[in-house]
Amino acid sequence: DYGCGRGFDYSFLGNLGYSVDSYDPYWKPDGIGKVEYNTVFCNYVLNVIKTDDEIASVIKNVQNLLTKGSLTFGKNFLW
Repeated sequence: DYGCGRGFDYSFLGNLGYSVDSYDPYWKPDGIGKVEYNTVFCNYVLNVIKTDDEIASVIKNVQNLLTKGSLTFGKNFLW
């Protein structure tokens, strides 16, 4: 769960039996190390970032966490 905030989605997915790691630059900055994932969940993250450069950085960070042929799930509202 990339951008997990206080961990609601992380906890929910873990309670469903999924193996979940979490990261958030403010709430859990030490959550993810040098690991590759099949799936990265990035929900309501891009909509709270202030600049295009920061958005590009987050997208690149997520890409670097993915194994070849893997998935990213996210839902964002960019007003």
